[in-house]
Amino acid sequence: MRSHKLSLESVLRSQFQTNLIGQTVTWVFRIGDRHRRTLGLCLLALTLLGGWLALQVSTEEDIAVMLPDSDPVFAASYALLKKAPFSRSVLIDLEAPVEGQAALLAQTAERLRERLQPPWISQVIGGMSMESGARLLDGLFAHMPQLFTEEDAAALAARMAPEQVGETLQTSLNALSGPEGLWLARWLSRDPLAFRNQAFRKLATVAVLPDVGIEDGALIDPTGRHTLLVAETPVSMEDSQGSEQLLRYLDEVMAEVVPDTLTARVVCAHRYTVANARAIKRDLVVVFAVSCVGLIAVFVSLLRHWRAVFVFLVPVFAILAGVLATAAVFRMISVMTVGFGAVLLGISVDYGLHVFFGLGQRQSDRAGYMSRLAVPMVVSCATTVGVFAVLLWSGLPIQRQLSIFSIAGLLTALVLAIAWLPHWMAEQKAGRWMAIPEIGGKGRRWVVAIWLVLLIACAPFCLRVRFDGDLRNVGLTPEDVLADEYAIRDAWGDPRGQALVVAQSDDVQSTLEMNEQVYAQLAELWGPGELISLAPLLPSRATQEANLDRWRRFWHEEGRLDRLRQTLGAEGGKLGFTQEAFAPFFTWVERDRAPFDVVEFKQLAGSLLDLLFLSRSEGLGLISLVPDNEQTIEAFGAGGLALPPGVEAISQKWFASILRRSLEKDFQRFLLLASVVVVIVLIAALHRPSEVLLCLLPPVTGLAFMLAVMGLLGMSVNMFNVAASVLVMGLSIDYGVFIVRSRWASGPVRDGAAERAVVTSALTTLCGFGALSVARHPAMFSLGITVVLGIIPAMVCALLVIPALQHRTTGELESR
Repeated sequence: MRSHKLSLESVLRSQFQTNLIGQTVTWVFRIGDRHRRTLGLCLLALTLLGGWLALQVSTEEDIAVMLPDSDPVFAASYALLKKAPFSRSVLIDLEAPVEGQAALLAQTAERLRERLQPPWISQVIGGMSMESGARLLDGLFAHMPQLFTEEDAAALAARMAPEQVGETLQTSLNALSGPEGLWLARWLSRDPLAFRNQAFRKLATVAVLPDVGIEDGALIDPTGRHTLLVAETPVSMEDSQGSEQLLRYLDEVMAEVVPDTLTARVVCAHRYTVANARAIKRDLVVVFAVSCVGLIAVFVSLLRHWRAVFVFLVPVFAILAGVLATAAVFRMISVMTVGFGAVLLGISVDYGLHVFFGLGQRQSDRAGYMSRLAVPMVVSCATTVGVFAVLLWSGLPIQRQLSIFSIAGLLTALVLAIAWLPHWMAEQKAGRWMAIPEIGGKGRRWVVAIWLVLLIACAPFCLRVRFDGDLRNVGLTPEDVLADEYAIRDAWGDPRGQALVVAQSDDVQSTLEMNEQVYAQLAELWGPGELISLAPLLPSRATQEANLDRWRRFWHEEGRLDRLRQTLGAEGGKLGFTQEAFAPFFTWVERDRAPFDVVEFKQLAGSLLDLLFLSRSEGLGLISLVPDNEQTIEAFGAGGLALPPGVEAISQKWFASILRRSLEKDFQRFLLLASVVVVIVLIAALHRPSEVLLCLLPPVTGLAFMLAVMGLLGMSVNMFNVAASVLVMGLSIDYGVFIVRSRWASGPVRDGAAERAVVTSALTTLCGFGALSVARHPAMFSLGITVVLGIIPAMVCALLVIPALQHRTTGELESR
């Protein structure tokens, strides 16, 4: 008795809400019916105004909209990445078909250096002349006292043993007759102990390209078939139009300078930007065309009445509203968001389809029918909008844009479907539409049993799904770009693929001290050849003063300098050297010195080491490089290295690990929030627990099957799959609401209109998302294919499982 009383109370509350919505819709319907022409003219005027405003909206192809902007660490690291020279560098590789063409490679590289000019190229780095190399070595050797470490002291002390001095002098004397004899002759008197080898070891700490030789001033790889130029450009890697013009300029220069006998390759982030921009633009056209063809097919095969054209005008207005609303909230709209308009064609048409199928079967009491139909339409829209609203809390700008776009479009579609569309619908022949068969008897039990078995079978496959935070996997990588990158990696390694550790501040000396601390920390994890840093060549003033003090103490302790004079005199005399032969060396040792500064060092090094300096208006920024691997993630992650304040690490793998963790949290958080929103709306609107549970079956089924198929096929969840899961929930809940309400409501009961509308709505949705499935861009394809995987089982569940489960309850309610 008590349960019957509670059921009666819930029915009364539901009836009150139905009456409230129904009375409002009836009032709107009658006003629109009396002023149909005025309503049409107003809508036309608003459409023209909105269309003009939409044409003024600026779009962007910036990859930043796909990156989390709520994580301050990630945002700071990405801002640094854009400032780093590697992000604006253009690698140009010239390859000869056979060995022995170093001269041709060097000549072509020199012509390219002369031809590549501003505004597209700011400077070109590639090798150095013999004069520049000699000047660098001279300068570095002259500053060795400022760089004199404990390791250098131990190495120099070992070289001062009499037998070691004699061996070094003999080796140098033998080499005088070799190819390097002319160069060595000028060093013998200045450096009889070959202390310059320590300078070479320090230069190895900045060898971005190891095992590279210099011939005729050009960088030549070990095979002798490649030379490399590193061009710096002011064009940002996010600027798609600028990148397009830059690549066009490079193509023109290559065609003009590079002979046909050489192969030229260009690798830079700008090629990826252009490739993605071109793919998105192409996909927008293809997706829109495929979506329209699909909708026309649905129109011809299922609707088959010219007045259905008005149904498909609703999504056009919805897209227009979405563009304007998104532009009002955001400064610019991503082209990815605009591309979502094709999908919205298949979503926002749902409300109009219910009006079309419902009013097409009756001309009497059209206002009354609309008042009853408006209840499930409003509930459906509220749940879908609520689910999309969850994306407003996303850390990704692209998902927030999709949220605003969808909410504005769906609300517009609902208002037009209620206030404008009914006045353009006419009654059609009863046999015009497809018949939706209803399963009865034992068939219902078989449907429920099969559905439960499949749902249980999905569980283990859902657990296989993994999250992918690698941004490269949601961007397009053309085969020709990838082939060029692999070719350059094979020849030169992958300097652009290394992790960056950036020390920077407004005070130069503070930056140098931070860089020394970082180098000491990194050197414990990565050895020579793996760690690239300026710290051994460019220490702080305090460190240089300590090194100079160590230098002075080294020579005057225990009479070491006097003993060396005697040793050189004795060992040199055996080989025919005079007593004064090594006077320049002793003069160099006893010379007074002061610490050198960054300006002096950059003048000494030239442009060869510019890639390790971060561009700043004030202060100094220095870049260290380490291998980007799993060790890097551990070193820079939580519990890893405690980097000094002002030091940031930039790693693609670390970025991917951060995004992967963020995606996992977002996926769980979005599903939880979306579920809470949906349940609250359904409880407030329907009251009956049985109705609420039945309405939830399609989204639960759709998500389970979607994740199971992804797990079975090895598909990963990326940032767009997360949005897809929210979309599946928002769309499939509509199917449950309309099917459930069509059987409980006192108005449109079992007339088949709801079932036909659900089938047609699902097909139009599949037209939109199916169109995304033919896109070349991985992000658009990922969004489309995953939603398709969820929508199909959700539709089947709504049409078969809900009626099977609802049959007994409906029969009991009718018998009362």
